Amino acid sequence: KETLLLLNSGKTVSEIAKERNLAESTIYTHASRLIVHNYLSALDIITIETMERVIAVTEKFPSLPSVKVVKELLPELSYDEIRCSLAELRKKENNRE
Repeated sequence: KETLLLLNSGKTVSEIAKERNLAESTIYTHASRLIVHNYLSALDIITIETMERVIAVTEKFPSLPSVKVVKELLPELSYDEIRCSLAELRKKENNRE
């Protein structure tokens, strides 16, 4: 929840990682969990353009592909951006069920 409070206060992932003495990837992991559990939107972390690119790729599959598959198709995106995007899509899937 500390990550959530810091994100909500306007801090970036980089700033939070430095402040908490954690790796940025750890903060992204926290963020992806917060997204899935509906505390955050992926758009609080990534750009709409990134989200739209991931959505375009995932629509080619019958179910959500893995981070690795999306990374192979969008190598210019970071694993962290992809994880946050997929977390948002998982949240939407869970809300439909």
